[in-house]
Amino acid sequence: MRRAGWERRLSAAVRDWEDRPFAWGTADCLGFCRAVARSMTWEDPIPGLPDYGSEYGAARVLVSD
Repeated sequence: MRRAGWERRLSAAVRDWEDRPFAWGTADCLGFCRAVARSMTWEDPIPGLPDYGSEYGAARVLVSD
């Protein structure tokens, strides 16, 4: 559920990610989506996500139980 003021927080989150160079596990598409979701709901959509630092590691995290 979106929280009050989500529009302002979403804009700030997008600005924060605009100039980040891509890096697996810290500045990638999954991280961006998590940041956007947190900015709108104040909740992490994937709590407890294990660390990963490569494309292979990201794939393993996404398909793990």
